[in-house]
This record gives sequence, structure tokens and C-alpha cells, in this order.
Amino acid sequence: MDKRKIFEPGKKLLFPGMECRIDSFLGKGSNALVYIGSYPDDQLPKLRHRVLIKELFPFDEQGRIYRDMEGNVCRREEAEPIWELHRFSFQRGNQVHLALLETYPQEIDANINTFSLYQTLYSVLGFSGGRSLAKELETGRPSGIPLAVHIRRILGLLNVLEAFHGSGYLHLDISPENVLLIGDGRKERISLIDYNSVHTLGEIQEGTSVYYSGKEGFTAPEIRLGQIGSIGYPSDLYGVTAVFYQLLTGKKLSVLQTVRGQVPDISKAPCLAHMPDTVFSMVKKILRRGFSAVVSRRYQNVTEMRQDLEELQDRSEGKGITHAALWETGRRNILRAVSANPALKYIKEDENIYPIIGETYEGETVILQDMVEKIIFYQGSSALLLGGGGAGKTTALMRQAYIQPGTYSGINPAFTYLSLYGWSQGNPSYIKDMILESLKFKPHTESIEMARHELLRILSTPIQCKWGERPRLVILLDGWNEVSGDTGELLQEILDLSKLKGIRILLTSRSDIEEISFDKYFLRPLEKGEVKKILGKNGILMPEQEEILELLRSPMMLSIYMKAVLHEEKQISIHSKEQLLDSYFAAILRKEIRKLPEESGERWQVEAALSYVLPELAKHMNRRGCALSDEAMLPVLEKCYRRIKDKHMAKVFPEWIGHFSHITEGTASAEEWYGRMVQGLLWRRMGMIVRDEWGRYRISHQLLEEYLVEMQKDFGRKFIRHERRKRFFYLVLCAACGGSIYHWVYRPYLLGTQGEVKEPYDGAVSEQVLDAAFTSYIICGKQYETFLDLINCFADENCSETQWELLVSNCRRELKRDTTMGVSLAESYLGKLYASGEVMPWSKHPLEEDTYLEMISLPKEREEEYERCLNVLIRGREDKNTWDVLNGDEYLENLQDFLEADARVLGEYYNLIVGPELKGMENSDLEDERKNYKLYMAARAFVSEQNKITKEGDKAAESIEDYKREQKDALLVLRKNTLSQYFGTEKGK
Repeated sequence: MDKRKIFEPGKKLLFPGMECRIDSFLGKGSNALVYIGSYPDDQLPKLRHRVLIKELFPFDEQGRIYRDMEGNVCRREEAEPIWELHRFSFQRGNQVHLALLETYPQEIDANINTFSLYQTLYSVLGFSGGRSLAKELETGRPSGIPLAVHIRRILGLLNVLEAFHGSGYLHLDISPENVLLIGDGRKERISLIDYNSVHTLGEIQEGTSVYYSGKEGFTAPEIRLGQIGSIGYPSDLYGVTAVFYQLLTGKKLSVLQTVRGQVPDISKAPCLAHMPDTVFSMVKKILRRGFSAVVSRRYQNVTEMRQDLEELQDRSEGKGITHAALWETGRRNILRAVSANPALKYIKEDENIYPIIGETYEGETVILQDMVEKIIFYQGSSALLLGGGGAGKTTALMRQAYIQPGTYSGINPAFTYLSLYGWSQGNPSYIKDMILESLKFKPHTESIEMARHELLRILSTPIQCKWGERPRLVILLDGWNEVSGDTGELLQEILDLSKLKGIRILLTSRSDIEEISFDKYFLRPLEKGEVKKILGKNGILMPEQEEILELLRSPMMLSIYMKAVLHEEKQISIHSKEQLLDSYFAAILRKEIRKLPEESGERWQVEAALSYVLPELAKHMNRRGCALSDEAMLPVLEKCYRRIKDKHMAKVFPEWIGHFSHITEGTASAEEWYGRMVQGLLWRRMGMIVRDEWGRYRISHQLLEEYLVEMQKDFGRKFIRHERRKRFFYLVLCAACGGSIYHWVYRPYLLGTQGEVKEPYDGAVSEQVLDAAFTSYIICGKQYETFLDLINCFADENCSETQWELLVSNCRRELKRDTTMGVSLAESYLGKLYASGEVMPWSKHPLEEDTYLEMISLPKEREEEYERCLNVLIRGREDKNTWDVLNGDEYLENLQDFLEADARVLGEYYNLIVGPELKGMENSDLEDERKNYKLYMAARAFVSEQNKITKEGDKAAESIEDYKREQKDALLVLRKNTLSQYFGTEKGK
């Protein structure tokens, strides 16, 4: 027991020329006692300077060194050798302290002076208000301290230790008692005190120094065992590792753990409770290396240990483009997808995964796991997995991503599942950007281009292990058959990535891709025996028809058949694929209704969601060709919501008569109804749609989407027929009431080109549709013209700063116009429009839906790209040197080419959608229509520059594609411009 008597607070130490007062006791070491003290300012005596006072008072187990009644530190004669050893160590510590202070004043606290008093020595040291780490550990606070704080403190400790090692000194007494925490939070810094065990490496090797503190749990084995030749910088780093371990667990190493030299258990460390496995893996690596009993395997210098601590810091914060980050995000994304989506629940259930077996060209049979092993084998290559719709390609890839080990290993590849559903032209880095989308970046990664470069650098080298080289990342790339348009860019990216030694790709497609020379596997259909076994296991009879049995060899169709039978709770008879799908959806509906009370109004909500809302969403997704966000799907639900409240819906869904109020019951708006229909019923409850990592939805399978689109077409035709019939009888009634009405109103509307009878759309709705398209033209025209003004100002040396700021403000205003509501309304008009007739009332031509929707979406689609261009100009004006060095004139030319191409695309949309209608108004016999034409033309005058590019006249629809290609080429040139990559991702001021 330590019986050393301390000075009480208030005790005065009368040092020569410096009277100090002890304010509190700080701690004990084997060599000294440490107090917090103060002394008065010479000029302002009421103010006091705080200091640390270190008293030479060695600990002796037999109490032979003690304090007498007068405060003197006394010793018996037999303790004299111990005293002399500690006195030498104390003085040597001061000597080293002053030497370090001279070289590293930022890292080392001040050493003010050393005095002799009370038959011992006192060192007065600078004090910055710190607290010992040992005291903090005693309070029990570490259990609530985040890992990030522990890492930051150890990094701070390494910085101070680097000052020692840089001067050739070893501290040899690193422990929580000697670590001082100064300040709080992010401003907290670390100080290392007690230099009494400090020696140079040369002194240790020569054996001239013999005193070491020797603290249990912190002193390296070679120091305890007196192995002089093994003591070195790794000995200090052992102590740092021991401090780190105590921070993590609140415990210090036991004697047994020290002797064994094994990695101690950290599974119950509070700060690691919710950390990913990559963090656990890194902590274990640090402890394993830091505690190694073999000195040569331990960290050899501060730099090595700092690198691993910084890697741990990045992993804990989820930052950086590393193998660990790719492993973590790939696993997290698939786990979240499967957990969040009832439709994907089967992925984690072994018994619900049908055999996934492929065949090579040579007829060799390969199961999925062997296929993957061949891909990641050190001599393996990327592969193409082929199979028809419903063959199980998506299941194979998602299952492979899901079953990867939950424990991170640096020698195994990371897996990431990516769907190509929603790919669009114009981004040659689509796959790389999809991978990067889930990562968080370190401060030095300033742009997406830098991130891509770092990713490629990481993936350019394979993992080296005892089995040879292995890929760092396996990309499970799903759905080549879901990609449409010019796939040249995407194909090139796949080929380029597959050439990197750190990447392997497993790509799925319904048909062969000639340009890809990967190993190719064909998913074979289930054997009839397998189908029989699976059906029998679930108590289902084999179908009698051979063609239906053949259909069930598709895993998707077999799954649908089984669900239909199980949900119906009876055997069913089907004769075609369409009938099977009809039965499937009917069975799902009946299953959901059985769960509800007989008189529940909710059953009608389930039926509306499945029979009406889901097909409408499928049509919208199919037309867009991508997964949709809540914001993108809300207009569809708004249209459905309005129709549900329309009394004419009873003609389309007569079975709902008397129950329409139940379908919207409890919802005061379309937004609330959206939440119930989409999120509540279709996603969470029935699993008919799947939500991805970014909150976007899609139909659970492409086959189902195709079926639902056809279902919607049937419903749509039924609705339109009813609306046309209603309108026809109304006009006939008007005609019967007076021949003049028929002659002047009905007949002109029915007469189309070449003598065909075409019924015009409703006039009011047609005006709303035209207004939306015309507004889009004006907004885009203003975007174009404000940018032209800005470019001219940029190039004009006489353009003032005030003019420049005004033009920038104008550009921002035009870009930030909120067009979301206008687009939503325009889309909602279409349903009414098509239900009311066949042609526009002015041009006598039908409205082309896709072209119209593309036109009204232009202002929003331009926003991001134009914002990037605006930022480049702003940054270029601020940084003229960079602008000139990187050839800014070329950027201006590229930008103008892009703007002109955009303007030509807009002009063609105008000629296809707006122009023919205005021409019809101009030539109309009705004065009101001619007046409307003049109003439109007056508004059009506000975009005179755009008008110069927009050519009058009705052009052939296919010409728009030529202009789109020009626009795409101009955009690619602009994006590849060095200035665009240098400035384009930075925010404008």
C-alpha cells in the first residue's frame, strides 16, 4: 500500500524568488507526487499563474522513504540506493524535458524551474488546465465516450511521442497516469508527462541506464524481462496500444494477457457496440500488432501505427474509398434492401431458393457458388449469366450478395449488387458513380472526378494472398436486358472496368452480348423432376398440360403458380401464361381480403391498390424506364385520386359502386392517400413494389411490370371508350336540338384529314395542356438568353461587378423556378385530354404524349447541368489565373455550342407541340381563337433570341432525334472540358 503523505491544499512552498501555493493534489507516480499549484503575478499580485508542481518522493514498499512532521522527505540509510536512483531519474527527466521543449515547443509543456526544498527536489512546470487520463478512467466516463474520441486521443498521444522519438528518446512509461488531457471537445490536446524513465536508444543498448517505471498492463514484455537488446521504439508503442485498449474497454491488461501476448477480447467494448465489422476488424489488427510478443512484428515507428489509427478513424466515420468501405457498403445495401422489402424476403430463406444451375457452351453444369468461385479465383475472369425472363438471374445475383460472410476479411473480395434498371444515356461513368453513391468521402476528395480517379486507383491492383491474386471488388451487374437506347457508353464502361486487375464482373442478360468476351453461363430451366418435388413438398398437384409444366420450369413462373395456389387455398387449373398471371393477382387480392373483417371498408382500398393504382404506376415506370421517387409517383396518385372521386368511374369499375368512399376513407388529400396506397399497401403489406437504397420504387419483377402495363392499357381503353361515348351522346343531343349547332360545332370537330372523323379533345383541357407546353418553352428560352447575357458579360472587360452580380442573380432565378407543380398538373391533364377526344381542336392532330412530357420536363432537367455551368463561370471570374491556364476561351466556346444545341432541341419541341396549335388558331374562323393566338405571340416575344433559333412550321417528328444527338454530343464535350471538371462540382458563391 502506498502510504506517502501528500501536502494539503493551501500549503505554501517558499521557493527562492517564487512562492508557490498548492491548490490540489493531481496524482502519484512511482517516482514523484504531482500537485496543481499557483504563484502570484509579480505586477498584479491578486492574479495567480497556475502550474504543475512535481515533488521527488519515490515509492518504497517498506515505507523507508517517508515525510516527517515538518514536511521533509526523509529516508532510512538502507533506502539510500533507491533514493539516488530516483533522484538521478528525476534530474534526468528535467534535462530531457528542456531539450525536447527547445526542439518541439508546440508539443511539450513548459519547464519553468527546479528547486531544492524539504530535503527533496521540486520541478515547476507549465500547466494548461489539463486532467489526467487516469482520473477520467476512474470516473467511469469511458463507457459513454464515442470511439471517435478515443481514436483522436491516441492520435494526439502519437503526435507527442513522435517528438520524443524524433529526438532519439524513448519515454518508456506510457500509461494513463502520464497522459494529460488539455481542453475539451475538438480543441482537446494531449500532453505526455513524467520524463523520469526517458532514455536514449544508445544509453539503453549500452546498459548505462537501469531505471524503468514498470507499470503492470502497460510496460512492454522486453522491459519487464530486462531484454536490453530488444528495447526500442516498439516498446513505447506497446504502451500506446495498452492505453488504447483501456480506453476501449475500461480495463487494463491483466498479467496473464500480457504473458500470453494474445489479442484481448473487445466484443463487449461499449464504444464498439454499434460499429460495423470493418471497424472491429481494424481494432483487432491494431491490438494484435501493437501487443505482439515478437518485437519485430510490432509497430516499428509512430508513422505505421498512425496510418492504422487513421484507417480506423475513416472506417468508424464511414469515409474513404477503400476495400473495407466497398465491402461495408455492398453488404449494407443488400441487407437493407432485403430487410426493407417484403417482396425480397425469400432471398434470405434457403428453402425458398430454387436450384440455380448454369451450363457452359460445352454443356458443363455449374452451380452458382462454383461459378462465383471461378470468377474470384486468381486466374478467373468476369462472366455473363444468360437466361430468359423469370429464369432466376436477379435472384442469383441478390442471393450471392446476401450470403457473403458477415465478418470482414482483407483477403476476400467485396461484393456489390447493382441494377441497370433506370440507366440513361449521357453518363460514361454510370457504374462507377453507382458504386460511389453509397460512399462518404474524405476532405481531400473535392469532386466526383477525383472520387472516380481514387476508385480506379484502388481497383487497379488485386488483393495479394497465399492463393495468389484475387479481385478487390466483384460487381454483380443485373439487367442488361432492361437497358434501352444507345448502349455504347455503358458497354465501354463495363469492358474498361473488367480490364482492371482488382475487379471482376458478373453481368446478367436475357440474350448474348457479342461485344463481351466474358466466360458465359446459361441458366438452365428447372428439371421436371425438380418442379414435381417442389410442388409436392407444398402439397400442390402437377399440372396436366405439358405446355403448363414447361412454363413452370421457369423459377419465376413456378413461384407465381405456387403463390396463386397457396393464396387461393385450393388447386387451380390454368391454360396459359396470361391466365396464370391473372390467377396470381386474383389470389393475392383474395388472400389480403381474407385477413380483413367481412364488412371492412379497407378491402376496397386493397382492391383499388392492386387493380387500379399498381397498373397506373407500372405504366409510368415503364414509360420512364427507371425506378421512381415518391415525388415522381405522386402525380400518378393525384390523377387516380381525382378519378376515384369522379362519378363516371362507376362505369369503368361497376363492382365498386357504393364503395368509392371506402377507397379514399380517412384521407383528406392525395398525399395522404399516396402514403396509404403506395407505402402502406403496395410496398410494405403486399410486396408488389420494391424500394431501393435511395428511396426509389419499381415493380418487383420486369415480367410483372409488363403484365401490369397491358392491364393498364385495357383499363385505359375502357375508360376512354366510356368518356367518348358520353361525349358523343351529348353532342348528338345538341345536334338534335338544332341543326345550326350540329353544322357549326359538331361537324367541324368530327371532320379530320382525308375525310376521317376525328373527335376533338375537350377545349378547356386542351388549353391547359397547351399552356403548360408554352410555359415550358418560355422558361427554357429565358434560361438560354440569361446565360448568353452572362457569357457576354464574362468576355467583356468593361462589364462591371454590379452588372455581373445582377446577371448571375437572373440566371439563378430562371434556374430555380419551381416547375414541379406545373409538371404534375400537365401530366394530370393528359388523362382528361385523352378521355375527351382524339385530336387537338386547333391543329386537328392527336397530341404525342411522350414528346409532350419530355417538353414540359425540360426546365427541371436543365437545372443541374446549367447550375454546374454557372458555377464554372463564377469560379472562373474569381480565379482568372486558373481560367487562363486551363484555356477558358475553349470552355466558353463549348458552353455556347451546348446552349445552342439545347435551344435547337427546344425549338423542335415547340414546332412539334406548340407551333401547329398556334398556326391553327391563327387560321381559325373564330375571332376568340385568333385573339388567343395574338396573346401567345406577344408572350413569345419575351424570348426573342430563342425565337431566332426556333424555326416556324410543323416538322417531321423524327427530326427531334437528330437535334437530341447534337445536344448529347455538345454536352459530352462540355463535361470533358478541363475547366468543367476543375470547377464544375464546386458551389458558386
